[in-house]
Amino acid sequence: MKITIIGAGNTAVAAACFLKTLGLSSLIYTRREERAKQWNQIPVKASGACTGSFSLESTTDLKTAVHYGDILLVCTLAADHETVVSEIAPHLQAHQSILSTAAGAPSKHTALFQKDRIYPL
Repeated sequence: MKITIIGAGNTAVAAACFLKTLGLSSLIYTRREERAKQWNQIPVKASGACTGSFSLESTTDLKTAVHYGDILLVCTLAADHETVVSEIAPHLQAHQSILSTAAGAPSKHTALFQKDRIYPL
């Protein structure tokens, strides 16, 4: 199973590190070229629930990111979810599911997909 992480903040990085400890493959999508380049070249050091040095894969190409994952984990601010969902919608495939770190998936966003494909965490 492959997981795409949409977002580049602390939640996204923590999720990527945690997934590595489980042996799962992930790809982080970020709009920031410098951040993607840094993560692709320098391991991230984490401490807490998962401790260690983690090599993270990232991209600035949204289509590549969406096509990579069986699951898309959206780790952006709730205020950005409508934009994120509308940007990823054209690239989604029938087998993919979306997990959201927001408190709930607002009905505006849910309307873009089948209701059984968005899962708030």
